[in-house]
Amino acid sequence: VIHGDAMGRKLGWPTINLELDNELLPAFGVYRSRVEVERRSDGERRRCELLCAVTNVGLRPTLHSDREPTLESHILDFEGDLYGSSVVIEMLDRLRGERRFNSVDELRRQIARDVAEARRRFSATAPT
Repeated sequence: VIHGDAMGRKLGWPTINLELDNELLPAFGVYRSRVEVERRSDGERRRCELLCAVTNVGLRPTLHSDREPTLESHILDFEGDLYGSSVVIEMLDRLRGERRFNSVDELRRQIARDVAEARRRFSATAPT
């Protein structure tokens, strides 16, 4: 997990950003995902956590039109700092393709719909 430009936090949807190095990426878009986090303490390995998330893969055309793809995940109901942590992102299903929005407010509203849809799908597939 690396530092990004904090745009997700500014939009009200903080994300973790992953450093990509010749990664095999899915099609650009927004995905319902799970984030496996390995926490470390004083150099010792601690247990892994499996967290529900919404992940964006792409060029972020509304904000910057990045030249290189980015991968960032908004972890549902999570507060904290994961900088420097090792994570594995598991894409579960695609919510929508990447698109450019006419305004940041329109993007913010779409992210809220994406998160709501991901929550709905997580609750529909939760073990009983």
